[in-house]
Amino acid sequence: MANLATRYVYLNTETTYGTDPGGSSQLYGEVDDESFQQNFDIVLREDMSSYSNKQAFEGFKHSTGDVNFAFIADDFCGKILDAIYGVDTTTGTNPYTHTFTETVDEATLPTFTIGVGRDSKEHLYKGCVLDTFSIGANINEYVMASASFVGNGEASTTTLKTPSFSTLDAMHFGKAYVRFEATASSSSNAAMIKSFNLEFNRNRDVDNGKTLGNESAFQRAPPPQRFEISGSIEFYKPVYTAVDNEPTYDELRAGLQVDGTFSSPAISIHLEDEGAATLNIALPKVQYGTPTSTISGRDAQVMSVDFTVIYDVSESGCSKCILVNTQSSDYDSL
Repeated sequence: MANLATRYVYLNTETTYGTDPGGSSQLYGEVDDESFQQNFDIVLREDMSSYSNKQAFEGFKHSTGDVNFAFIADDFCGKILDAIYGVDTTTGTNPYTHTFTETVDEATLPTFTIGVGRDSKEHLYKGCVLDTFSIGANINEYVMASASFVGNGEASTTTLKTPSFSTLDAMHFGKAYVRFEATASSSSNAAMIKSFNLEFNRNRDVDNGKTLGNESAFQRAPPPQRFEISGSIEFYKPVYTAVDNEPTYDELRAGLQVDGTFSSPAISIHLEDEGAATLNIALPKVQYGTPTSTISGRDAQVMSVDFTVIYDVSESGCSKCILVNTQSSDYDSL
C-alpha cells in the first residue's frame, strides 16, 4: 500500500537560478495531483549509406509539470500568486492584506526548486518557473486551481522530507462571488452565475533559455512573453435583461467591451474561506466573445461567454489581486 504521508509538493524560492537553496524554507502545498516529469528528444543520425539509424543521443533535457489543488489562502498559493504577478505589497495587521500587481521587470518573477515526494523518494526539479495559472468555481465543488511549470532537467532522486501543511480550509463554491462593473463581495454580487474559469498565461519562451554546450539546464530562466488573461462565465439562464450590470445576450451578440477601473472593474471575483481569508481579483478592461445559449432535449437553457482581458492604459495593468490571510511578510521575500 502507498505511504500517503510521504506524498507532497513544495516550492523553494531560488536566490541563484537553477540552484537548490536547501534549508527549511520549503512551502508545502495541499495538492490533489501532480505530473512533473523530465522530457527529452532522441536525436538520431541518418545518412544515405545506412539502411537504419546507427547513432543516437539524448536531446536537451528539461522538466514540465502541473499541480492541481483546491485554493487555500496559505503560503503555497500565495507564492503562486506572487509568481504570476511579481509584486506583493503587504499592509494591515492580522489578517494581513497582500496586494499583487503586475511586474514590468521579469527579474522580479521568482524561480523555484520544486520537490515532489513520491512514496519512497523525493524527485527534484530545479530552475522551475510558473508558466500558467488557472482558477475556477463550479456548483458543489471546491474552488479549484492549477499551476503549470517548466524547468531544468530532473536532478537525482533524494531522501524524503517531512512535510508541513496548512490547517486552513479550502475555499468552495458556497462563498464564491462574481460581479460586473463593480467590486464583488459576499453581500454585493451577481445572482445568476453558475460557474467561472480564469487563466493567466506568462507564455514562457523555452527556446530562448537554451544555449550551446548545455544539455540539461537553461542558461537563464525561460523568459516570459506576452502576458495573457482569459476566462469564461456561465449563467444559469440567458440574460436578456440585466439585474446588476450583467452583460446581456444582445449586448454580447453585438460585441461588447467594458472599460472600467480597479475600483469598479469590468469583472470582479471574490472568494472566501470559512475563516477570515479572502481572495479578490479585479479585471478592469474586458473584451467579451460571442455568447452561447442553446437548448438540447429537456435541459434548461443556460448562457455562457468567453472573455479576454485587455491591458488598461489608465490603470497601468490587466488585473490586480488581493489576498487576505495570516502571513505578515511580502510573498516576494518568501
